Amino acid sequence: METGKIKSLLEKYWAGESSLEEENAIKAYYQGADIDKELMHFKALFNYYDESKEITLEKSIESMIPAEEAKVISFGRLRAIAAAVIILAVSVFGINYLSNQKEAKEKQMMAMEVADPEEAYELTKEALAYLSSNFEKGSKSLNKLPAAMESTIIFK
Repeated sequence: METGKIKSLLEKYWAGESSLEEENAIKAYYQGADIDKELMHFKALFNYYDESKEITLEKSIESMIPAEEAKVISFGRLRAIAAAVIILAVSVFGINYLSNQKEAKEKQMMAMEVADPEEAYELTKEALAYLSSNFEKGSKSLNKLPAAMESTIIFK
């Protein structure tokens, strides 16, 4: 086959536009003995294509993997993992949501301006009652402190 025709077939081959007949003509050219020196460097490539068709595996890939190493995650275990992830995500978002609500309520209470003196008086009473209830909780725990201190004194 003439060199010009092979070069045009190779250009079509490298561009991915060649037909099967043209590819077979190229393979036949490189299997022959009359190869142009300029095109000789492609001979190894086309010979490799022919040789690689003959390579086969002795065993199937599945038989090469030992049964002990093949891990299968059951559907039940997968569901348990998914449930744990969902519970964790809901917990994180829930805590974040409640924290944001508490901060918003505190900001609302601090930023509240009241023009009516009666309403201001009622709000002040509510705030002082809230403070008093929290103060009582702290006082109760402090009342237990002297008894606890006496029991821990080693030297009298």
